[in-house]
Amino acid sequence: MAAPEAILSILEDLVNAYPGKQMTDANFKIYIEHLSDIHYDLLRLAADNLIASSTWFPRVSELRDEAARIVGSRNVSSWEPPQDLLRARFLQLENEFYNQGKLDPESWQELADQFDRRDRPHSAESTRHQFTILQQIQIGDYQPNYEQYSEE
Repeated sequence: MAAPEAILSILEDLVNAYPGKQMTDANFKIYIEHLSDIHYDLLRLAADNLIASSTWFPRVSELRDEAARIVGSRNVSSWEPPQDLLRARFLQLENEFYNQGKLDPESWQELADQFDRRDRPHSAESTRHQFTILQQIQIGDYQPNYEQYSEE
C-alpha cells in the first residue's frame, strides 16, 4: 500500500512532467483514495511508464491499467515487489515482447546500464544478449544453438 505522502510525490512528478497541468486539492484526494491500495514501487513504475509513453496526464484508471499491465493481472492490490526490481524489469520487458510484440531498444539499454551502475556486469551482459536474441526473433533470423546442450 502506498502512503498518501508517497502518492503525492508521484503526483507531483506527474504534474511536473506535464507542463500546464494543474490539480486541485479535490483532485489530489481522489487520486490518493483510488490509488492507495497499490504498492508504491508498482505505482511509481506505472507512472514512470506513462510519463515515457503518454502525451496526456494520466487519469486514475490509466494508472491502474498500467499497473495491471505490469503485473499481468487486475489484482494490483496484492502485488508485492520482488527482491530484485531490476530483474523484475527484465521480466517485464521480456513479457512485453512475448505478449505484445513490443521491443524497445532504449528500455533494454537503460536496464543494462542500470545493471552496470549497480556493479552487476553479468546481468548487464545477459540483458544485452537477450535483447539481441529478441531482435533476431522479431526479424525471423533467430537460429538457436542446440549443440551447446548436447552431450559429447
